[in-house]
Order: sequence, then structure tokens, then C-alpha cells
Amino acid sequence: MDMMTIGHIGCFRRPESEQNENNAHGCPEDCPLDHDSDRRSPPSSCDSIDLRSLKGKYRIGTFVDGDNGRSYCILATTSILYPWGNIIVDLDASSSKNLSFDCPHPKFDAETGEQGIRLLKGTRARSWIVAGSHRMSNNNIEGTCQPHHYFSDAAHSVENCFLAAVAAVKFYYESVVHQDYTSVQLHGMAKNTCGSIDTFFSHGSCDRSKEEEEKIDILQSIATVHPLDKGKHAVAGSDDCKLCASTNIQGRLINGVTRNSLCDTVAKSTNGKFIQIEQKREYRQESAAQFWNNVFNEAYPRFVALASASNAQKTSDISYQDQDCAAS
Repeated sequence: MDMMTIGHIGCFRRPESEQNENNAHGCPEDCPLDHDSDRRSPPSSCDSIDLRSLKGKYRIGTFVDGDNGRSYCILATTSILYPWGNIIVDLDASSSKNLSFDCPHPKFDAETGEQGIRLLKGTRARSWIVAGSHRMSNNNIEGTCQPHHYFSDAAHSVENCFLAAVAAVKFYYESVVHQDYTSVQLHGMAKNTCGSIDTFFSHGSCDRSKEEEEKIDILQSIATVHPLDKGKHAVAGSDDCKLCASTNIQGRLINGVTRNSLCDTVAKSTNGKFIQIEQKREYRQESAAQFWNNVFNEAYPRFVALASASNAQKTSDISYQDQDCAAS
């Protein structure tokens, strides 16, 4: 999955008459994620991708990490004058995990951006996405996507490249390679938020009507018994915490809400492909890196098994439906 591939879906664009290339928070008119591509196999380098009119505003290149020796494609803005966000993709699809660590509030939720990088490397995740502007850098709420959230809040606005990147990753897995994946959105909560809970996992809803095990249950169970940690780890629906991400724009998108309805429509159900993690400060720090790497590396094979079982059940249900149709 190179940058051209994840960008096939392109930007979420406003009407052309409303677009502004200098918009400090929205997606630029010639979005770097809007390239056509040959999607058959990712290259070993992304240096030759043409950024078209965004040259000078964005730069793209291949980076070999000195710690793990892996090659990454990095798409980054060239100046704080273009706060549209950055993306990193591991170029080796065969040995990376179908995980994306996404950071909509890298400064407001202190250290989540750095935490995402550590998880990208420590888990061999496929991608990392970070918003380019502080969630409070534009305090205008008049006419915004969701009341009480600022225009520049990437998790609660549709006018940003962060959403375009998340949508492009979704498109790649669901429409190109047809594989399960997990978009993990990293957040921070205040010391006194949600009482004694240290980390809180949700799929985008407080409703836990599903009886079967979900990905957040896997993460919570592994974190709870981890030998390096004595914290309290909870999942949506099980404790007195309401940070369930039901208004999160990316969560709604991944859980099936249509583009035009993202601002005001709650997802009818969750599919497990979106996980929000709310964390106290100490869990975002470098001292917690080994803990999180261990948790996700242990959880990932169970994620894969969970998806396989779900697909098998869907296939079985379709087979029974076909038999019923034939019998009738």
C-alpha cells in the first residue's frame, strides 16, 4: 500500500466554489491523496510519486528507519503554513500488520502523536496518520459540523485531510485488498476523567449488545493481566465512562455512516474496524511503550482469528439463505 494506493479515494471535498487552497484546516484543493494508481503491488520506494501542484507544500519520500531497518513512505507538509497533517506507510505489506494508528489531537492530547510513531514501529503496523492543526487553533463553532466542537477539531469535522486519509485507508482494505483491518485512534483523558479508569476502549458506541467477543475485549483482557502494569483497563458498556466515540467522525465513517451524514448521524452498529483508546497521561508516555507494543502484538493474531470466524459465519449464513431460496 503506497501513498498513491491509499489515496485512490481522494479528498473529501467541499463544492468547488467554496474550496480554498490556503484554508488553514481543511483539505487543500489539490489533495496529495487524490492520485490515480496502479493498485496491483506496492513499490519499494515512493520517491517518484508526483505531487502535482502541491510541490513545495508537501514532500514525499522513502525513509529507512535506523532502529528496525524497515522502509516507510512519508508524506509531510513543508511548512506550518500548510497544517494539513502527515502520513507514514510501511512499504512492506507482507510483513506488516493491518493496523493504522491515528492521532487527531497530537498536541491537545499530549504525546499521542509520538505514541503513534512508537506503536507504528513497535508493532509493525501498516500506517500512521496525524492531524496537522491543534484542535483549538480555530475556535469558531458557528456552522461547524458538530455543535460545541471547533472547526479545527479533526475528530469532529469533515473539512480536513485527516478524514481523507482515514477514508483512503478504509477504501484500500475494503475495496482493493478485501481484508480486515483496525484503525486505532489514540486520545488522552484528564487525570480525573472516568474515575480510576486508566485506559478505556470503544468501537464507537456505548452499546454493547453484542454477546460475542470483540477486539476491544481482547485488548482489555491482555492489558489487565500484563505483568508490567497494574492499571485499570475498561471497555465501553462495562464501567462508568461515557467516552465511547459515538460522535467521532472517523468512527462513524468506518462503522458505515455515509459521507453526507457524518456530522449528525450515529452509527447503527459497529464492525470492529474502529477502536478509540482514551488514556491517562502516563499511558501516552514513552515509559508505556513496551506495554502497548506487547498488548497489540499479542492481540493481533486474535484480531485475525476473530475476523476469520466472522467471515466464515457470514459465508455460512449466505449458504443457508441460498439453500432456502432453492427449496422454495
